[in-house]
Amino acid sequence: MSLIDKTIELFSPQLGLKRAVARQKIDIVKRGFEGASRTPRFDWNASGGSVNNEISASIKILRARSHDLAQNNEYVTKAINTHVDNIVGSGIVPKVSTGSDDRNKLIEEAWERWSERADPSGQLSFYGQQALAVQTMIESGEVFIRKKTTRFVDELTVPLQIQLFEPEYIDEQKNETKGKSKKVVNGIEFDNRNQRLAYWMFANHPSEQGLGGGGSQSKRIPASDVAHLYEPQRIQHRGVPWTAPIITNARDLADYLNSEIYRKKLEACNVGVMMVPEEGTIIRKQDDGQEAIVGSGIFDHNGTPVEKMEPGSFLIARGGTDLKFNSPQISAAFDPVVMRYIRGLAAGIRCPYELLSTDFANVNYSSSRSSMLAYRRFVRRIQRNLVVQQLCVPTWNWFLAYARLIGLIREEELISVSWVYPNFEHINPIDDVEADIKAVRAGFKSTPQVVIENGGNPTKVVEQTVDHNQKLDKHGIILDTDPRKVSQQGQMHLSQTPSGSDTSKPN
Repeated sequence: MSLIDKTIELFSPQLGLKRAVARQKIDIVKRGFEGASRTPRFDWNASGGSVNNEISASIKILRARSHDLAQNNEYVTKAINTHVDNIVGSGIVPKVSTGSDDRNKLIEEAWERWSERADPSGQLSFYGQQALAVQTMIESGEVFIRKKTTRFVDELTVPLQIQLFEPEYIDEQKNETKGKSKKVVNGIEFDNRNQRLAYWMFANHPSEQGLGGGGSQSKRIPASDVAHLYEPQRIQHRGVPWTAPIITNARDLADYLNSEIYRKKLEACNVGVMMVPEEGTIIRKQDDGQEAIVGSGIFDHNGTPVEKMEPGSFLIARGGTDLKFNSPQISAAFDPVVMRYIRGLAAGIRCPYELLSTDFANVNYSSSRSSMLAYRRFVRRIQRNLVVQQLCVPTWNWFLAYARLIGLIREEELISVSWVYPNFEHINPIDDVEADIKAVRAGFKSTPQVVIENGGNPTKVVEQTVDHNQKLDKHGIILDTDPRKVSQQGQMHLSQTPSGSDTSKPN
């Protein structure tokens, strides 16, 4: 407190208090958030506008550049494939629960029969469509799935197919208000509660001029017939390519690598230069067979003046007395710079560095496990919150509706479904399996839960185990992997051992 403040406080405590409060407010304003500073150091152009407006203004360029990277940049291609392999793998499969094993089996068989013909083009199964949908979501930011009714075949074949559409099929220029209760934003129609009512879609890709694209009019498709797979990173209506944070760095890395390669090519053009005295004589044969003395300059071995370098050239320069060989330069910072760029790409596209770069030189078990566990948590989030919720559940509901329509499922029948994700391979199989066994024995997990976590179907596992055991018993075969007859130490149980026989080894 200054002398003036002390004097004012002595004669007028109330005024002194006001000055103290005002001074604290000034200090707070001065302190503030450094990240919001407007000093020259922070020359930062951040719009702070609506996310939907920002997406609408940038999405076409983002998609085009993302497509180019996916086609021509090896690291982006690797990242996309890594995500698809881990998120979808061989497929996210439904497990039916009706309370009746027979009904479960009937519905699951009908689903498997349908999944083989889910694609109208006949090229993919439903699980192949899952992989393509996730790949499109990563590369383009989103994908749209539309149901299609097919010809009725029989009581066990659901007349349904689903078709995938890239985001360009949505009329993004469609923005309008329909009274007080409806609006269309970037081709998606909403009610006053922000629920989706419809999608305005083109019949063909707008860029396919020869197929009626470009000038065609969009049509209104009810939201009940369309599923929309994308990752909302803010409260937004449309998706953004996962490559958006790395587009600049990916291009910079490609330019850096190309410049290094080009520099090496230039160095390879000149192997060396032979220096000859100024007064020396360089003879060149002319076209008429006569010899001529060549003046100063740079020549090849025939005495022809050099105007263009080629790989492996050895040149002669008049005016010196030495022989110089080219020494290609090696940049000590090349590997660190490239690794730093790749680490940035891995972080931006959310893929482990080791999987993106395929560089396992400095990886140990602990670091690898930590990285993969973190990545698997990300994968599970995408599977449960996006792929299942936005793709699998709508498709399943369409399947049930058509199954009820043809009488395969009764109207009043309650059907629960859970989704089995592709299993993650064990990093250390012995330790991981032992941990599952202990968790089951301690009651922390059930055996079906462990089977599901490893990508299996508990019902099918039981059926296959029963069938396999019956065949073994029929032929009198005892395996040391059969816990009914052999202990964990590999010894037969006493109840299974004939009198006087050797119990040390099973057959």
